[in-house]
Amino acid sequence: ACSEEKETSKPEKEEPKTEDVKKEPEKIEEEEEAVEEEPEPADEQPKDEEQDGLGQDGLDQIGAYMSDFPNALMPLQQGMQAFSEGNFELADNTALMEDSGWKERQNASLQQIQDGINLVREMEVPENPAITKAHDLLLLAMDEYEKVVKLYPEAIDSVDLNKLNQCTTHLNKGTEYLTQYNDAILDFMKTL
Repeated sequence: ACSEEKETSKPEKEEPKTEDVKKEPEKIEEEEEAVEEEPEPADEQPKDEEQDGLGQDGLDQIGAYMSDFPNALMPLQQGMQAFSEGNFELADNTALMEDSGWKERQNASLQQIQDGINLVREMEVPENPAITKAHDLLLLAMDEYEKVVKLYPEAIDSVDLNKLNQCTTHLNKGTEYLTQYNDAILDFMKTL
């Protein structure tokens, strides 16, 4: 009976030794994993942000661009509104083509449009590829609107319906580019 007790007690002593040996390698593996998970050095992250134009300076430039945009477009919008109203008047009464007061109002609206075009062209564009690409669409819209500014007075003075139709085509193209610009800016803003 005594020998049976000794045999049962021996395996109990061996088991804790085996468990102690197993625990040591596990600790070493955990330490190795901790070394592998070290974060990348902080100085590498701003380089990537600077390349995308989204570092703090890039974000400041984008903020300035976005806040300047409404100011640049205000004269353009006001000019377009007055220009449209004048054209609606003309559609109802083609005799206005000979009216000096109506022509002066239309020329004033065209000047407002040109002032807006100039302000848009003077805007500082951030060094961000997405904003630059979007701004290029805005400039294409301004090119189309400027064609109207130059062509419209000639069309009215010569009573040339073909040139008036060309003005309409340029206005529509400008509006298409402006819509594409807005879509591109909205897509960019979703990435922030």
